[in-house]
Amino acid sequence: MSLIALVALLSGCAVPATNYSSQPGAEQALAKCRAQADNRPTDTPANPFGTVANQNQYVVDCMKAAGYKIQ
Repeated sequence: MSLIALVALLSGCAVPATNYSSQPGAEQALAKCRAQADNRPTDTPANPFGTVANQNQYVVDCMKAAGYKIQ
């Protein structure tokens, strides 16, 4: 079962459950933050769950820095 969870996490299912949709421009900003998170160096072979958590936190911090708030 852990292999299934790992595949789900790494395939994009681990994107933070956030709602920015009612804010203008949020969709484009979220796509940009996710792309930046995906391009950061990772230690996936050593710690895939830590990597996913770090990417999720990066997206949340990126959106916060861009002035968006989770609703």
